[in-house]
Amino acid sequence: MPLLPKAILFDLDDTILSMGGREALVLSVVGEFAEEIAPIPVPEPAAEIEGAFLEFWAAPGRYAEWRTRVLEARTKVVERLFTERQLDLDLARRVALRFHERRETDRDRLFPGAVATLEELRRRGVRLALVT
Repeated sequence: MPLLPKAILFDLDDTILSMGGREALVLSVVGEFAEEIAPIPVPEPAAEIEGAFLEFWAAPGRYAEWRTRVLEARTKVVERLFTERQLDLDLARRVALRFHERRETDRDRLFPGAVATLEELRRRGVRLALVT
């Protein structure tokens, strides 16, 4: 039987809870507004929004600056893209709000087996801690 560590520190996001699926969620949300975005095919602005989100949050210091204003940040990103495409800013705000609502309520799901793994480690005497 392998030796187990005395303790394990777990990160919550994308270790125990799935925080992923943003790309699919963006596509789904943009699809909800397909008639208003037409004739632009839904995958185009969805891919642009996803890319802009990646770029926005990857910038140094960005998370520290915007983490308490996530809806505002998301809205800013979508408004910029819609302005470039000459799409309605009210539509941009509605898309950003809908994405934000769904992202904040749909995202937190336990990975399959996460609870069973934690319970088994605990049963075997491994001390567990959560850092996030």
